[in-house]
This record gives sequence, C-alpha cells and structure tokens, in this order.
Amino acid sequence: MAKEILIANSDKADQEEFQRIFETTDYRLIFSESGEEALLRVKLFKPDLIIAAAGLSEKNGLELCEDIRSDVESKHIPFILLSNIFGEISERDCKRVQADGIISKPLH
Repeated sequence: MAKEILIANSDKADQEEFQRIFETTDYRLIFSESGEEALLRVKLFKPDLIIAAAGLSEKNGLELCEDIRSDVESKHIPFILLSNIFGEISERDCKRVQADGIISKPLH
C-alpha cells in the first residue's frame, strides 16, 4: 500500500513541483487548498506525512500544526512547514507548534 502525503498549499506551481518531485516514488499525494480542508482530509485519509504552507487561507500552516498536534488521532503524524525564501516561519515558531521541520521554497 502506497504511503500518503497531504500537501496543504494553494499555490498551483508548488503543487505541480511536488508532483514532479514525487512522480517516481510510491507516495500518493493528496492536495488541500486551505487549512480547514486540510483538517478534514487528515481525518478522512490519515496521511503518513503532512506538508503545509505558512500562508494558507482560513487556517495558516502554524495553526494547522497546532490543531494536528492537539488531536490524539493525528498528533503522531510528521508535520513539515513550507516557508518561502524570506523565512516567514522562524525556528521558534516551529518549536512552539511542535512541527518536525521546515522546507524552504523554491522547492527545486
């Protein structure tokens, strides 16, 4: 069974880049356009990894991470924050919300 990665990012170019990066792997990508949609998809799909952009609508990546970490059913899922090149997410924020790491754009 393929592992699933939930990518919460509304940027279509980033979504295409993630598809290109993972196209030769056994990972199945699930995309979400907003923080609220991502929460629903976590409950529905129970992904093996979550990658979330900082600038999501409705709930940003930091808020989404806090919600995931406060839910007993999802708190074990590794959570990576996606930051732009200007570093909108600090290491301090990452630790505060208990994210497992930060990936900086551009992805390639």
